[in-house]
Amino acid sequence: MRLMLVLALTLYWEARSEGDRGMELVASVIWNRAGGEIRDLRSVCLKPYQFSCWNGKSVEEVELPWHDDPEWVMAQEIARKMVRGEFECSTSATHYYNPSLCSPSWAKQMQEILRTGNHVFLKEKK
Repeated sequence: MRLMLVLALTLYWEARSEGDRGMELVASVIWNRAGGEIRDLRSVCLKPYQFSCWNGKSVEEVELPWHDDPEWVMAQEIARKMVRGEFECSTSATHYYNPSLCSPSWAKQMQEILRTGNHVFLKEKK
């Protein structure tokens, strides 16, 4: 599956209810994990157990959104900017989670950067 499609699907399924700001923050986490290397974005998204939308699913099994869904259009635009190198990272966070869904043990070892919508964004403590 193409890089842009993997990115857009990840943004959509991870943050579709969080608006453009939420999707941009998730995109920033992906960007930071890839070290800003466009060629590494796909492997960051598809690394096992990193993004719940891919857990237990192959790329072919992830459901495609309706083509005119506004959140899908937004996710594709952010992904397009990432692939073109036009993306402006908006946080230093490398991880996030939804506290209403889980309380991951790894989060205790990290520094909270911000809370917005349904997500808490974190980075490693120095």
